[in-house]
Amino acid sequence: MFVAYRYPEVDSTQQRAKQLLDQGEEAGIVVVAEEQQAGRGRLHRQWLSPRGGLYFSLVVHPENLLSLRAGVAVATALRDLSIPATLKWPNDVLVQEKKIAGILIELYGAHAIVGIGVNVDQAPLPSATSLRAEGAPPVSRDRLLNAILYRFQCTDVRREYARLSATLGHRVRVEQIRGCIEGQAVDVDSQGYLLVDEGRAIR
Repeated sequence: MFVAYRYPEVDSTQQRAKQLLDQGEEAGIVVVAEEQQAGRGRLHRQWLSPRGGLYFSLVVHPENLLSLRAGVAVATALRDLSIPATLKWPNDVLVQEKKIAGILIELYGAHAIVGIGVNVDQAPLPSATSLRAEGAPPVSRDRLLNAILYRFQCTDVRREYARLSATLGHRVRVEQIRGCIEGQAVDVDSQGYLLVDEGRAIR
C-alpha cells in the first residue's frame, strides 16, 4: 500500500521523492505529477514529460531484481489493456520496438526510488508510441497507476520477465567495463544480470 503525494507540476518526481525522504518520509510513498520540467531517463537522457502522460516515482526498499520487477509491473499492466508490451533488457517497455514507457532507478540512502513514465495520450514519434496511438481503450491515469502498483507485487519476477522479454532468445551485444560480450541472450540470473551464450561459455 503506497501513500500518494500528488502535484500538478514538478522538476522531476525523482527529485521530489528525494526531498520527501530528506524530510523524514520512508519507503511506501509514491510521488505523482501531471507534468515534469526536468524528467530524466537512464544515462541522464532527457525524458519528455508533457501533460497527458503518467509520471510517478515509488520509494521502496532495494532488492536485486527491482529493475526487472518494475519492467514486469508496467508491461503486465499495459497488457491488461490489450497493449502487446514487451521488455528490452533491462527494463525498456516497448510496443513493436517503439518505447511506450521508461524506468529509472536510483539508490538514495537506504532506499530505492523507482521513476516510471508512461506515454498515455501523446502523439507517436519515430522511436516512441503511446496508449492512444496503439488504440488502447480509454483509461484514467489513476487507474493505470493503481494497476502498475498492484502488478509491482509480482511473486515470480524472473519467470514473468522471461515471458515478456523481447531480448531473451536473440543475439545481443553487451558493453561492459572489461569489454564487450556478444552472443545469444538465454536468461537472467538471480541478480537480474543478462546471461549470454557466447558459444564457448555462458556469462
